[in-house]
Amino acid sequence: GGNGSYLFRLDREGYLSLRGDLGFAVYGTESERVPLSSTIGGRIQVRVSTSNYVVPFTIGPQLMYPKGSIRPYVNAGYGGQVFYTQSHVGGDDDTSFEFSNTTNQSDHTQTWVVGGGLYIPVYEGRTRVRLDLGAQYFTGGRAQYLRPGSIEDLPNSQIRINALESDTHMVLVRIGVNIGV
Repeated sequence: GGNGSYLFRLDREGYLSLRGDLGFAVYGTESERVPLSSTIGGRIQVRVSTSNYVVPFTIGPQLMYPKGSIRPYVNAGYGGQVFYTQSHVGGDDDTSFEFSNTTNQSDHTQTWVVGGGLYIPVYEGRTRVRLDLGAQYFTGGRAQYLRPGSIEDLPNSQIRINALESDTHMVLVRIGVNIGV
C-alpha cells in the first residue's frame, strides 16, 4: 500500500498545521487459473484474480516541535475508510492484460485517527527532505468487507459472498519521506 499526506501550515514557525491523509492498501489477494468458457473447454485458460482493498482518508490538526534536527509530531483527525473487493480476468501469462472486472463488495465507515512520529533531516537545502517515521491508529466504525476465501463459486455461474462485519480498527505504520520548503 501507500499513503500520502499534505500539511498546510497555520503558523509561521510550523508548530500547528492542518493535515490531510489519503492511503491505499491491499489486504488480501487470491488467484486461480480457469477455462475462459465452458462451451470452448479448457483450450483457452485465463487467470481470475480477486483483491481486497482499504482506502483510508482523514483531515485534522498536527502539532510539531519545529526546532532541532529531530522534530517530533502528533496528529489527530476525522475521516473515513472505504473497503472494496474486485475480481478481474486476465490472460494466463505475465504479458497479458486485464479485460474484465467486477466489484464484488464495497462498504465505507467513518473513522477517528490519532498518531505521531518523527521527522529526521536528510537534506536541508532550499527544499528540505526529511525521513518520516510514524504511526496512526484508526478507530474505524462497523463495515462489511471480504477477505480471501469470502467468495464461493457455485454451479451455474453463481457465487455466494460471505461478508464479514466488524469494527474496522487498524494501525498504519509509516516509513516515508517528507518534502517541503
